[in-house]
Amino acid sequence: MRVPNEKMAPGHLLEYRCPKFGLVFQWRILGIYLGATRQESLIEVEAVFQSPGTDSAGAAYPKMMVPEPMTRGLSVIAPGVQQ
Repeated sequence: MRVPNEKMAPGHLLEYRCPKFGLVFQWRILGIYLGATRQESLIEVEAVFQSPGTDSAGAAYPKMMVPEPMTRGLSVIAPGVQQ
């Protein structure tokens, strides 16, 4: 079930649907770290369908931190919750 972004919680999914090709990308929310005054809020995520990205040395990054404002345009899905 989709929930408002302000209700996101660990275990929920962030979803992006490509408007041109219909491809779906999902990331599982692992943690939410709210910033204080003059400090950014971060969301810790991991890819659901794709392999993790790598750095320039080829080391995998299965988890990543994303600034919270970058997630506002994505849908939040609470898996296992019925409408």
